[in-house]
Amino acid sequence: MSERTIEFLAEVDNHSNIQGLDGDGFERNRIADTIATKVVVDTECGTVVVRMYIDGQRYAEGDYYTDDKADALATAKSIRDKASVRRHRGDHRLAECQPCADVVEAMRWWLDDCTLPDGYEASSMDADEVISFVRNGYDGGIDQFLADGAAN
Repeated sequence: MSERTIEFLAEVDNHSNIQGLDGDGFERNRIADTIATKVVVDTECGTVVVRMYIDGQRYAEGDYYTDDKADALATAKSIRDKASVRRHRGDHRLAECQPCADVVEAMRWWLDDCTLPDGYEASSMDADEVISFVRNGYDGGIDQFLADGAAN
């Protein structure tokens, strides 16, 4: 295949649940560190290909084929955006993640208006305590807290 690059390799840190690869290019039970895309066009047939890379290794099963250049570029961006969205994982430190810290701070503000059990003060709670109180005290839990826009 003769090809021309439309968008060079663009890599992002993986904050989602996209799996890493083993030496043979198959998914393994490990969260990948980086996700990358590269957009090329097959100059012989005109097909545009979004190539996917996991931890720097080509993942052909993740490639996307289309005839539309704009669609390919949007798909590549979508793949990178999905990977870069921060989600709480077991090794994720809330204090080091500003989007998570902002949500916890909004939860803390909500708790300031609540009647808490004796010995608890929202301003002195750690992030896990704040999350636990909102999970159990907000009508609908954390999902509803976020859906209501209470974290904005």
